[in-house]
Amino acid sequence: MSAIKEFTSIVPLAFFDSEVDEIRFDESLRVRRIDSTELRSLSNRALDYATTIERALLVVQFVIEKKVIIDTSKNWTFDWYEDAWHVTKIVRALRLLKEGYVETPTAFLFDSSNQTYAVSNQTPTIDQLGDPYFLKQQEIRELKILWAKMEDVARQKPKIMFPLAHFTQAMKRASILEALLDYIIAFESIIFSGEDRAIEPAGKVVGLAVGLLLGTTAEEREKIKNTFVKAYKIRNAYVHGNIEELKKRELTIHVITDEVENYLRHSLRKFIEE
Repeated sequence: MSAIKEFTSIVPLAFFDSEVDEIRFDESLRVRRIDSTELRSLSNRALDYATTIERALLVVQFVIEKKVIIDTSKNWTFDWYEDAWHVTKIVRALRLLKEGYVETPTAFLFDSSNQTYAVSNQTPTIDQLGDPYFLKQQEIRELKILWAKMEDVARQKPKIMFPLAHFTQAMKRASILEALLDYIIAFESIIFSGEDRAIEPAGKVVGLAVGLLLGTTAEEREKIKNTFVKAYKIRNAYVHGNIEELKKRELTIHVITDEVENYLRHSLRKFIEE
């Protein structure tokens, strides 16, 4: 027997701030500012690990809120990250828009009487892996365009979902070297799609391809190529355990990884927005 009910999903956005108090995506979905009283109420509802959630909510000023319809007669789990596509779309759109660290540590589900129906069963972990994310008012229109394009990408450009997933995964990496690997995997999946292996020398080939995609001058294209040549030297040293080579490049690893991240961000946006 069907038991269709309306619920409200509340997903905290950690390390996120904005000049505006609300960003509405459609009639049922918005990002909104949350006050300390409501945050305390949320942590009090998570009886099994309220202390852990309370610590996670210390870095939360905004939440993703959505009205959702669920058939409670069916077997279902409240998995806020794997199943909640509206959360994934917003977080990916934010990360593609610009640099800045934002995360969703947990999630809550309320029924129509505002009673707690479910709390994400994942123990929240909060590690700030980058600079906090700040959204300006003039950036909201561009964010909404990216968010709307996500639906088209999933349906019309499924091949982009793999590099997009690695781009998202890299943002959660505590290790800068593992993040760099994710970015390179994403680029290789785009550039060497359908090939059994990368075309050598891979760093130069990837750099030339990305340079043609993003560079507007010969100087820019040369800089992009050189960045990928350096990135692959770091990548190769890491995967082959060449500690001496990594030590030589220790001072440039963060700079190179940040550059590769931004090249991937702009490349994915080109594919998504075209």
